Amino acid sequence: MRLEAARLASASLLALIIRRGLAVHLGPFDSSSATSMEIEVGLLLLTGAAVFALLRHRPSGLLIALTAAALNLGLLLPTLIKAPILGSLALLWMATLIARWILPRPRARRGRDSTPDGRAGPELGLRHLVIGALLGNLLIMAMSFGANSQAGMIGRIWAFSTLFLCIPWLLRASKAGNRAARMSLALGLAALTTVLWPEMSLSLLSVALLGILLLLSSETPLLEEIIEHILSRPAILTCLSFFLVIAAGSFLLALPASSAGPHSLRPSEAIFTATSATCVTGLIVVDTGKDFSLFGQIVILLLMQIGGLSIMVLSGFATMVVGARLGLRGSHALSSALDQTTTRAARKLAGFVVVSTVSLEVIGALVLAASEHASGIPLLQSLWHGSFHSVSAFCNAGFALKSESLVGASSLTLMTVAILITLGGLGFPVLAAGWSRLRGEISPVSQLQVRIVLRYSAALVALGTIWILLFESGGALSGLDPVSKFFNAVFQSVTLRTAGFNSVSFDHLGGGTILMMIVLMLIGASPGGTGGGLKTTTVAVLLGAVPAAAAGRARVVIHRRSIPMETLFRCAAIATLGLGTLLFGSLALLMTQDQGFVSLIFECVSALGTVGLSLGATPHLDLAGRMIIVLMMYLGRVGPLSAALLLARRGSGRVEYPETRLMVG
Repeated sequence: MRLEAARLASASLLALIIRRGLAVHLGPFDSSSATSMEIEVGLLLLTGAAVFALLRHRPSGLLIALTAAALNLGLLLPTLIKAPILGSLALLWMATLIARWILPRPRARRGRDSTPDGRAGPELGLRHLVIGALLGNLLIMAMSFGANSQAGMIGRIWAFSTLFLCIPWLLRASKAGNRAARMSLALGLAALTTVLWPEMSLSLLSVALLGILLLLSSETPLLEEIIEHILSRPAILTCLSFFLVIAAGSFLLALPASSAGPHSLRPSEAIFTATSATCVTGLIVVDTGKDFSLFGQIVILLLMQIGGLSIMVLSGFATMVVGARLGLRGSHALSSALDQTTTRAARKLAGFVVVSTVSLEVIGALVLAASEHASGIPLLQSLWHGSFHSVSAFCNAGFALKSESLVGASSLTLMTVAILITLGGLGFPVLAAGWSRLRGEISPVSQLQVRIVLRYSAALVALGTIWILLFESGGALSGLDPVSKFFNAVFQSVTLRTAGFNSVSFDHLGGGTILMMIVLMLIGASPGGTGGGLKTTTVAVLLGAVPAAAAGRARVVIHRRSIPMETLFRCAAIATLGLGTLLFGSLALLMTQDQGFVSLIFECVSALGTVGLSLGATPHLDLAGRMIIVLMMYLGRVGPLSAALLLARRGSGRVEYPETRLMVG
């Protein structure tokens, strides 16, 4: 009966939060709010009596529970008028609960959460209470009921009560060495100590409850089966991991603690920002430095770091650090994510990825902090700005804590950020090859890949720099001295490689420069790095196919090396998928947004290439436009990668079909 009591308590308290929250914001449902409160108190007492009777296994427990649920159902009917969607969901939950008690059910099978006599174990009841309390907190924040309102007070009391009920279970898990349980306890304690700051307390409570819910669900057979299924399919793992990180980031950014103002962010703003940070894009609909609190900025920094390195690399490295084993499927997933043929090589590269990232970001943060501190900014603020911009630059994210991005920044700042962008965009395999050469070891990466990445990257940066100097000296670069013009031209050419910072205004860019920028944004960075786009090696192979076709050769040859046909097919598929996605995304934006053609196409390319530059269209996008850009950023980050993983898996049994000639061109 514990589970039934938990279900009744959760449904009744959630219905109470909905009714009181709507009554405060939209007016009471009857002529006398005092009478309404008396009814609510009486119903709450009746629900408490039903829960007590169910826990004591009293024969009258089910009858009292049905009475309380029916009264709750009746009081929820007026909410359909003022909040149809919210009222419908609450009514459906309560009606389902009543139906479970009235209609006959098949005997439940004994599972891991069951007691020896087949009854539901205490973990199921706790899990249901945690889900209800978490939904209540999310509802309070999403509907802006306010943590000090009646609904907010009910939600906080409910959440703290649920947390106290979970303490014995968390203590047992902590003694068994579960660090996540200790973290949940620490967050709960932090929520209790910040009870005088309701918004902060509510935010910490929500995070603690989410951690407890994940712990309670982590050992269920269904979850284990899902994890096994996902680990065996690297492409699905990539898409799902980014989706889950975006969902968690959206939740955290929607918390009141993430906002610098009195109100929390709108759901669309939180989703857009979380997607942009996780997909290391940099497009923004709210000012990062002004509209986010320190907590919100830390969340964005973590999302950029996770998105830049990928959750699979970070989780694999963390597993190795604590001495745990990845398992066969986990090792295979890590090898596929890093495009390595052996598990040993994948683990070695994962370690290099994390260590090199932290080292380069720390060095960049210190240089940027010193540059800001020299300009008169306080030391602590300089360190924070330097750290944030260093992570943002190395991960090619483009987020900045200043409204004007890096406009007016010193030459030292611009060059430091440009170097970080370049190192992050070259790809970790190329960085690993350079490190191996410095140590006199054999490089694990083919010399052809290193040569293509370095040559194409240098050529593209030089092309962008020369173009901007020639055609924008009297436009975007006007008013700068020759040295500043050169540094800004180099910086803007580098940042077009999916970084998204800008050091000059884009208000007066010429049409040819915009077209050149679109081409560079489409090409993007190199494989295995933190940037997006089609990637330099993909473009190199496709360009190499042109002279091969002209000469009648059956293979693409680059620097006296023959490229496998499988690689050529994969490059062609990635380019086709990327350009097709760009076409449909551009059409969707042009059909739904009333803005200029060029600015919308530029916006779509910037989102798909995870660049983050904009000609001013982002702030004027409506909800549909924002969701289109969110989808483009997500597909731009996981689309080519997941396509490559899918295309890389060769079937064991091949069927050969007769060849035939086809007229093309």
